[in-house]
Amino acid sequence: MSTLGCVRGVLRGTTALTDRELNDIIADVRGRKAEAMKVAGMTQVELKVREIAMRKAEKLRMEAAIQRRNAANNMIKQRGLLDQRTRYRTTSEFAEAMLDPSNRDVPGARDSVTAKQDAYVSENLAGFVRDMEKEGLMPYVATRLRDVLNPMKWGKGVLDDKIAVELWEHSRDGGKPGSTDSKEAQKIAAVIYKWQEKARADLNRLGAFIGKIPGYIVSQSHDMVRIAEAGFKDWYDTVAPRLDEARTYENVVFTGDPVKDKNKKVEFLKNVYDSLSRGEFMREAAGSVEKSGFKGSKNVAKSVSQSRVLHFKDAKSWIEYNDKFGQTSLMESVIGGLTQSGKMAGLMEKLGTNPESMFYNMIDHSRLWDRKNGIPADRRLADGGWTDKLWDVVSGAADIPASVRLAGIGSVLRGHQTVTKLGGAVLASLPDMPLAGAVIRDDHGDNLFSATMNQINNVMAQFTDDGARREYAMYMHVGADTVIGDVAMRVTGADTTAPTVVRKGIQAFFKLNALNIFTAAGERGLSFQLGARLAAMRDNAFSKLPKTLQDT
Repeated sequence: MSTLGCVRGVLRGTTALTDRELNDIIADVRGRKAEAMKVAGMTQVELKVREIAMRKAEKLRMEAAIQRRNAANNMIKQRGLLDQRTRYRTTSEFAEAMLDPSNRDVPGARDSVTAKQDAYVSENLAGFVRDMEKEGLMPYVATRLRDVLNPMKWGKGVLDDKIAVELWEHSRDGGKPGSTDSKEAQKIAAVIYKWQEKARADLNRLGAFIGKIPGYIVSQSHDMVRIAEAGFKDWYDTVAPRLDEARTYENVVFTGDPVKDKNKKVEFLKNVYDSLSRGEFMREAAGSVEKSGFKGSKNVAKSVSQSRVLHFKDAKSWIEYNDKFGQTSLMESVIGGLTQSGKMAGLMEKLGTNPESMFYNMIDHSRLWDRKNGIPADRRLADGGWTDKLWDVVSGAADIPASVRLAGIGSVLRGHQTVTKLGGAVLASLPDMPLAGAVIRDDHGDNLFSATMNQINNVMAQFTDDGARREYAMYMHVGADTVIGDVAMRVTGADTTAPTVVRKGIQAFFKLNALNIFTAAGERGLSFQLGARLAAMRDNAFSKLPKTLQDT
């Protein structure tokens, strides 16, 4: 009997696995067997080898089942999108509406990728802030502006390291939450863990396959500038001794030769270093680079399922790496992780597990539909780069700098312009209140003066709030941004290259000039006024509502 036939006989039920997949399992198991035999008896080795082989085969079987499920779900989403095409005059209108809310008066015009992304992100962040405020934990995670001579330490909260330890214990089997001497850190870790699990469940429901990672703390951030400047040797010397090798090198095929296997580890980390120093991890986070795994171009479900590459052996190792090469503080990583998960969920809910492939396929189908129905070719699509630009903005690829150094210089210049030109921005925001009144008037049939006065009263009430209004606002996913601004600067592609001192300085600037506070008060005031008006109309038939409100 051939080796493959023998393995299929031992690993029953693996008929769905290809010969190549089985050969990979065989080669890896042989290498791990040779390594294990150096430290254990033959019986223990054989049991361990069988366990490894069964685990790998089971993982491949589950991925195959998920792939079949996702294919069916993607087909349903595709049919729904094709039905929407008939509501738009041109393919370019349809392409824009898929990605960004449209004001065109057609059903579903605002049911776009970015609308769904905003919904998931606001639910994650508002829920997280609400739970933190309920427990009175926000003051313990506020950032600190200190140590001007060492900007790396800017923004690190007093409990960050203890929270990291508590998260480490919270997420692993047999962990011991409460191992630090801080009850606050333990409570904060429990809230973070709750919302990280919620975000993971959202992605799995939409087609990903993300298992629990033992010892998971937060979504790891990497400062591409510091990593590139340090060079591979410095980065390698920092990260290699701090890794959990069994999990980090799980997919590396070993030979059993100590020298060759060490070289394989170095080669693996060199590839990781190259990706991090060039910022390619940002593309992967955006779901725009994925060449293997679940079939289909640039598969987001597979990308988020396998996003963690470096696994640290303990919380202390993670903290030391993050202090030296991380882009953000722990709380910024928490906010960034919940934000990124929400964006991925929005992409997958609207466009399936292969969103980029779905987007371009829909454009091709739309152009074919145009030809069949005698609709003239869309001029905006004559330039093939137009759709690419649309996609790059939504996927996040447009935020990745072509030159890290030039982008850093640009970030500093923009920061200077911000703090020197926008000191009086809060005064320019005063007209927002009558504008909000105009929205109420147009959508609800109220008069402008009454609506504006109600908005002013609602805004002023925020400054004497006893906490109830803030809590209700969080349930409506409104006003979380300002609270989060006290905890973390939500890093986007536009400011990833800015020095920490610049990012933190801008954050402090808008807090000191009261723009953040005033903006949040305005958002909450409008939400309460809209909610009150809708509540007053709750017994009305839909046909009896003002026409503009029906449209809205």
